[in-house]
Amino acid sequence: MKFTFSHPARLLALAAVSGSLLLSACGGGGGGGGGGQISPPAANPAVIEGTAAYGAAVANATVRITDRTGASACTNDPITTDANGAYRCSLSAASQAPFAVLVTDPDNLVNPMISILSTKPLAGSSSTANVTPITTAIAAQLDTNKDPFALIKDPAALANVSTATLDTIKANVVQQLASVLSDAGVNPATFDPISTPFTGGNRTGVDKMLDQVRVTFDNGIPQLSNALNPNAAPIPMAGTSSAPAVTVSAITGTFSLAELDFAKTELERCFAVPAATR
Repeated sequence: MKFTFSHPARLLALAAVSGSLLLSACGGGGGGGGGGQISPPAANPAVIEGTAAYGAAVANATVRITDRTGASACTNDPITTDANGAYRCSLSAASQAPFAVLVTDPDNLVNPMISILSTKPLAGSSSTANVTPITTAIAAQLDTNKDPFALIKDPAALANVSTATLDTIKANVVQQLASVLSDAGVNPATFDPISTPFTGGNRTGVDKMLDQVRVTFDNGIPQLSNALNPNAAPIPMAGTSSAPAVTVSAITGTFSLAELDFAKTELERCFAVPAATR
């Protein structure tokens, strides 16, 4: 026997089925697993990453990043550099720029170094903040007393760092290092001492430049010199004003660059071993 619905009955049946489907889709009815709103996926954090090196990579070093309030800025604190001196910090949502990046060697074979990042990357993106003797000297130029670590000790001093001032100092320092950068195969027009990525200890590009440039402090004033030109006097590092350039000079004498590079590697390997076991 064939059953048919009159027009009103068909409408009532359709309404009942639609209501049942709607209730099921909304998580209601039956003994199913609960209703409530679905939370949106969490946004990827902003990231600060970079390399700690002085030519050789600073491996297994402790990285501490603080923000303008003096609070730790990373959710993955503490951070340790890898074999290439690389680190990665996932920023907390509440962290505020500027940021100070402090690298310390637990074996005290390398002096502490610092870098400054004046802006916070957007959620889901990353910014590079390398930490080297050059970034440490740049940080010194941001302090009245030329103390690079004052920006760690005094959050108010860090909070006063402006992007414009930091960019001016970096540009002047790059101008000083232009010939050394070119000699190392780095384009000075695109190089940034803080944000240009590189691999620590590979003796090419930026790392090669770090092998060549020496940073010292004379009466608290940061100085630059060329390790391949030991007879040349150090020159003051540029601040908000320009300063003389660091020049490239050929080595004279009986030692080749390859021989000096080998000697440097062996000395670094020696001093990386505790004094009691050398």
